[in-house]
Amino acid sequence: MDTISDFLAKIRNSLNAKKPLLKEKYSKIKLAIAKILLDEGYVEEIKKIEEEGTSYLLISLRYTESNEPFIHSIKRLSSPGRHLYASYKDLPKIKPLAGYKQSLGIIIVSTSSGIMTSAEARKRHLGGELIAEIY
Repeated sequence: MDTISDFLAKIRNSLNAKKPLLKEKYSKIKLAIAKILLDEGYVEEIKKIEEEGTSYLLISLRYTESNEPFIHSIKRLSSPGRHLYASYKDLPKIKPLAGYKQSLGIIIVSTSSGIMTSAEARKRHLGGELIAEIY
């Protein structure tokens, strides 16, 4: 079972249902992805909690004033049966929408130095596995 795809689907479903919080079983990779979402402003808060001997991540999802989710699309790029890798020169970029200078999305990459955005990986000259695309 692909735990990353499952985690991303739970985020997507929680946003579609307009839920304020997502409670997910803890893992290091889920925490790393959630920290990137927090740093990039897609979620409001992350907490690690313990309940009955099990660790969970409690993620506060972020919405606009008109109750629209900040994340419009969240998509898994690699899968267990098809891993996508790119060198730092070939890391994909999300194209900006018409009228914007910068792209409004990120690509999460798993590198030898940890999980980070493609922009950070490009700066550090690191390639890796493409995990997810979020905008």
